[in-house]
Amino acid sequence: MLIIRTLLDLSGDDFSPIKLMEEIRDPVLVFHTFEATDYNDGLKENYGFGSISILHPQKIGLQYELEQYEKWYVEFIEKYHETFLKHGVQEINLFIDAFYSLQCNFEIFDKALLRRITKYDISIPVSVVQLSSGEIREIMIDAGFDLEKVNTYVEENG
Repeated sequence: MLIIRTLLDLSGDDFSPIKLMEEIRDPVLVFHTFEATDYNDGLKENYGFGSISILHPQKIGLQYELEQYEKWYVEFIEKYHETFLKHGVQEINLFIDAFYSLQCNFEIFDKALLRRITKYDISIPVSVVQLSSGEIREIMIDAGFDLEKVNTYVEENG
């Protein structure tokens, strides 16, 4: 059983997530954000750069259903890349968290999607975490999947 959570992470010295989000017209979930002038308690100074982490509106992608989930990220980047640059984005990363139980085999974007996205100079770091079937159920429920879908997915894949 496999669940993927992808974060589109944008950052830059002169990047303002607030100004960027004023121009984003697609539904997104903001996972984390701060402005360059926001105070960082840990460092006891301002961050000095802006950052935002954006999630697909569905939050997670499920094994055997990842094509549309991944395609959303590619299309979002293609649509807003110029807007990212206009607002000072210097670094683009797609952070992929893979949560699995039993066995972990997966493809990070298919070759057609990779071909489309690599022209944007994007890094794709991956983190893999083994979870129990119960923990996978909790993630799916938290992401808003209905209980019938959760039960069917766990039964068929767990």
